[in-house]
Amino acid sequence: MDALLLVLVLAAGDAASQAAAAAVAAALRAEPALTVVGAPASHAALAERGLSDRDLVQRSERVRDVTLADPRLAIVRVERREAGADGIIDIEIWTRGQRVPVIVAGGAARDPLLSAPADAVRALRRAAPSAAEAQARQEEIIIDDCLARQDWEGLVHAASSAAAGPRLRYAAVVALLRLGDADGARAAAAALQERFPGHPLALAAQEVLAAAQPPANGAP
Repeated sequence: MDALLLVLVLAAGDAASQAAAAAVAAALRAEPALTVVGAPASHAALAERGLSDRDLVQRSERVRDVTLADPRLAIVRVERREAGADGIIDIEIWTRGQRVPVIVAGGAARDPLLSAPADAVRALRRAAPSAAEAQARQEEIIIDDCLARQDWEGLVHAASSAAAGPRLRYAAVVALLRLGDADGARAAAAALQERFPGHPLALAAQEVLAAAQPPANGAP
């Protein structure tokens, strides 16, 4: 887990669940790659994204959509319940459109709260994207949005970042050709090749440029 994630930690309404959520949030805050927001601020942050606790309980498609659209977001819901003599802590982690359930069961002599925080950290480590995966997903969103709006200038601007990946840079080459800027497209393709030498999209950019060139000496 090397990508910076915003983690919203929420709890069911009872005091036992809230105590368990606070313990989980404290454990997650020890992870350097995470920015953790606990209650009540986490509920406000969830509402800003058009979601509520009911969506989490019902496992709404909206939760999947929100976390799929933002690869740097994770939502963690904690609920403690009793099952006979055993205490159980249910933890649900949503990230990248996936729901990762964690069930921590205790017993008469063992409180599940002793292991639930560490179990939550391990589960999030496994589910969270790497920095490269998070960047690739974010770039896909940018490209899809610009294509839908035919915002070629916006695509070129997004690719101007030094951190831009090969797909975004390749898209900028195509966008510059759409704008009639052949010189800019050649410069963008050269920068793509320099930054990612031999990458398939760097080669594809050269092919796109060649196809866009007018025939020499009137040749067909």
